[in-house]
Amino acid sequence: MNPVVFIAKLLRKSGKTELSLWVLLSGMRLMPGSVPLFREYFINRMATRDFDAIINMCTLLSRKNANTESMKNLATKFLARASLENDVPAEIFLSLRNKYRTTTSECLALLSGGGISEARKSFVEVLRLAGIPDAAKDSWCLAFDSFLPTTDSGSNDTSNLQSDPSVSKLVVSGMYWSGSGAIYDYLREFDQVAAIPGELRLWKEGDFCLNSLASRLKNGCEFQQALQRFLTIAVLGTGPVYNWQEEIAADYGLRAARNDTDGRYAQACRRFLESVHSLDSKKSCAENAFAECATQLTDDLTRMWGGTGKDLILYDNIVHIGNIEAVRFLGDATVFCAIRDPRSNFVTRWYENPRFHRDVNRYISYYRDTLKHFELILSIYSEVSSKVKKVSFEHFIASEEYRDELAITCGLDLARRKKGRYFKPKLSGKNIINYQTFPDQGAIRKIEVELGQYCTSLPCGEIHGQ
Repeated sequence: MNPVVFIAKLLRKSGKTELSLWVLLSGMRLMPGSVPLFREYFINRMATRDFDAIINMCTLLSRKNANTESMKNLATKFLARASLENDVPAEIFLSLRNKYRTTTSECLALLSGGGISEARKSFVEVLRLAGIPDAAKDSWCLAFDSFLPTTDSGSNDTSNLQSDPSVSKLVVSGMYWSGSGAIYDYLREFDQVAAIPGELRLWKEGDFCLNSLASRLKNGCEFQQALQRFLTIAVLGTGPVYNWQEEIAADYGLRAARNDTDGRYAQACRRFLESVHSLDSKKSCAENAFAECATQLTDDLTRMWGGTGKDLILYDNIVHIGNIEAVRFLGDATVFCAIRDPRSNFVTRWYENPRFHRDVNRYISYYRDTLKHFELILSIYSEVSSKVKKVSFEHFIASEEYRDELAITCGLDLARRKKGRYFKPKLSGKNIINYQTFPDQGAIRKIEVELGQYCTSLPCGEIHGQ
C-alpha cells in the first residue's frame, strides 16, 4: 500500500479527517497521477459529506487529457455518488468516460441510426476493451444480434441451458439500512443454504432492470431502448452512466461479465434477450410471458452462481421493498422484507449513509410512500404476497423464537445452523433504540407523530440468544 494512503487512512479511521485530508493533498502534489491517493481523497470527502469537493475535483479531472482509464473510472464512480440529486451535468460524465463506455455509446448511436454493420463491429470492440473473456464473446455478440433486423439469432444452439425445475431461493429485502443484513447473516448460518454475495441490480431499480422492462413492454420503441440499456448496463456493464444507480448496476454487471470464463453468464443473458424479442406485446398474455422469461433468467443465473449441493440459494437485497413487484420474476422464492422502526432507520441512515439527505420531512414522506406502495402491491398481486414475509427488524434481533419460527417456515432445519458464525444479535441490539441518544430529538418526535403506526415498542431487557 502507498505509505501516504496508509497514513491518511489511519488518520481518517481515528476521526482525524482534516489532518488526513492535509496528508492526502500533500501527497497528491508530489504524485499527481496516483489513483490510490485520489481514491482515498474521495473516500475522505465522502466520510465528511463534502460532496462539493468531490464534484469540483472530478470537474478538474474532466478537463485533463492525460487521465488514465483507471482515473476516469474512479472519478466517474465518486462523481455519481456525490450528487444527491443526480444532477451533475452530462458533459462532465461524458468527458470522464473510459474507452469501452465511449465505444458503447457510439455503438448504440450507430444502431439507432441504421448503421447495422458498423454497430456490430463497434460492439465487438466494446467486448475487447472491457476485457470480456473469449469464451463469452460469441454469446454476447449473438445477444446483440437480437437487436439487428437482418439477423436471425434465434437459430443458434442454447441447449446447454435447459429449462430445469425452478431453483428454491431465499431473498432478503429492505428499504436501505432497514436491517436486512442481519436477516441475511442469520440465514447464511444454515448449512442448507448457499449464499450469493452482493446486492445485484438486475431485479432492483433503475430504468434498465427487469421491473422497468416489464412496465415498458407495451411500448415497442421504448421497450427496445430499455432492452439495449439492460444489455449494456445491467448485464454487461459497459454502457454510459449518468447517476449512482446506473454506476452501481454497471459495476456489478461488468464484474459478472469479466468473471464469465466459461460463457454461461453470457448465454443465459442471451437467451433472455432472444426470448423477450419474440414476445408479441399486443397479446393479453404478454406480461405473463415476460415474467416467465425473466424467471428463467433468474433461475439460470441462480444455478450458475449458487453451485450444487445446497437446498436453498440465498440472495442479498436483489429486490427493494419499494419495487416489490420484482418478486414476480424470482420464481420459487421466499422473500423476507425487513421493516424497521422509522426512528432507528432514520438515525442509522443519518450516520452511515453519506448520500442520505438528512431532511426529516423528506424522510417521512419517503418512508410512508414506500410502505404504502409495498402494501398496495401485496394486495394486488397474489403471486407476490404469497412469497413475501414481513419481518420486524426489532423483533428479529430481540427474539430467538421469532427468528427460528421464520426459519422453520421456509424449510430450514434449526439443528443445521452454526450459531454465531455471522449473526450477532447482542451486537445488533444497540441499533434497536439508537434514536434515544440522537441529538435532534425534535426530529425523532416528528417521526413519532407522523409515522407512529410504524414505530415499535419492545419490553426492556436482554436480547434473547444467538
